[in-house]
Amino acid sequence: VLVPAAVAAGAALAIGNTLVDVERDRAAAVSSIAISLGPSRASRLGAVLLAAVWVAAVGSAIATGAGWIAVAAITVAGMIPVVAAIGARAAASAARERAWQAEAIGLAVLATVWLAIVLAAGRPLG
Repeated sequence: VLVPAAVAAGAALAIGNTLVDVERDRAAAVSSIAISLGPSRASRLGAVLLAAVWVAAVGSAIATGAGWIAVAAITVAGMIPVVAAIGARAAASAARERAWQAEAIGLAVLATVWLAIVLAAGRPLG
């Protein structure tokens, strides 16, 4: 569960990063996923990938038998990148950059909490 989630999280961060520079890339005729899909679809894809990671994290925390405090912590940590990605949709470039930074920091917090829960459970996830 952790490795596929890490791949999805990395893809979401890469998409968010291309959204920061979409106007400059378009003006310079540089190709990116945000240019190829269009900013709106790229933004939705990034948010969906982050939401999938969030659901996997919460689901696996519950599956390990983590207590309610751990599940609440992973739920809150997982909301940060998703909310940032959704909020970046209609924002200007500087605000999209801050949102992308919030996505990255939120994912780092989520990964730390998630890994701590999995290691505390003492058993690998499928």
